[in-house]
Amino acid sequence: DPNDVIYVDTGSYPLVRNIFFETQDSGARVQGPVGLGHPATLNRGTGSRHVFEFLGSDDVTLDSLDITGASRGVFGSTGAGARLTLSNCQLRNNADAGIYWSGSDAQILNNKAFNNGTNGTGIYVSASNATIRGNEVYGNGTGIYNQDGLVENNVARDNRIYGISVG
Repeated sequence: DPNDVIYVDTGSYPLVRNIFFETQDSGARVQGPVGLGHPATLNRGTGSRHVFEFLGSDDVTLDSLDITGASRGVFGSTGAGARLTLSNCQLRNNADAGIYWSGSDAQILNNKAFNNGTNGTGIYVSASNATIRGNEVYGNGTGIYNQDGLVENNVARDNRIYGISVG
């Protein structure tokens, strides 16, 4: 429901299906633990499909989660929704991308995206009005790709193709 907060406790959660966010889920927040060394790991485990998939929801926040084992950890194509906030998450060991976002507006803040495919991308955003700030990306094919928006104060190292690619 709108404005719901879903708290995810420390632990490892194997997923057999995508977690979908649809129109009726607009305004939801998924909050993991904030203490260091206490991850909430959401593991798709197959290298296929996604952990989170957006289908028209607006104003969703994902915070302090460990997202792994998918094709794309967080996925939203055109029409996915608007105003996604992804903050303080680890996006790791996904086959194609840590996040792939083509919805409109996104705040991608203070995440670590690493080891997301030899030719994969840690953070891929082709949305208008995106802000990608304070992230650390390494061990990907491309660390950060952004089509349109602000990219600042990120650390990109040891990516195979590009550290940061804009436009």
